[in-house]
Amino acid sequence: YTLALSPEQCGDTRDAVARAVYSAVFDHVIKRLNQTLGAGSIAASDRRSIGFLDIFGFENFAFNSFEQLCINFTNERLQAQFTDSLIKRQQEEWKREGVHCAHISFPDNAGQIELLDNSKGGVLALL
Repeated sequence: YTLALSPEQCGDTRDAVARAVYSAVFDHVIKRLNQTLGAGSIAASDRRSIGFLDIFGFENFAFNSFEQLCINFTNERLQAQFTDSLIKRQQEEWKREGVHCAHISFPDNAGQIELLDNSKGGVLALL
């Protein structure tokens, strides 16, 4: 059975297959991590969790898909850009100009971004 597809349809099909493969790999990695760490053998009252990205968001899912990870990662990169552009640079400018003001503290998500985005050992590079 052969179906003639336009170049656009071929691209859409390729993208859908790539998303499905990455999603399956992500689910497998998370399942293996949970098995290795013994997540099923820990009483619910003693369970600890690792907040993996979306530290500035409001979502709390019992199950996160690869797609959600990518969305959260993108949001974290945007948050880092916003923080750098608006807060860090403004504070540096005030300091250079001799303007005295209260220090603005903010959470820094650089460690979480590095965990995912490091080209040599980050989660996305390993996938």
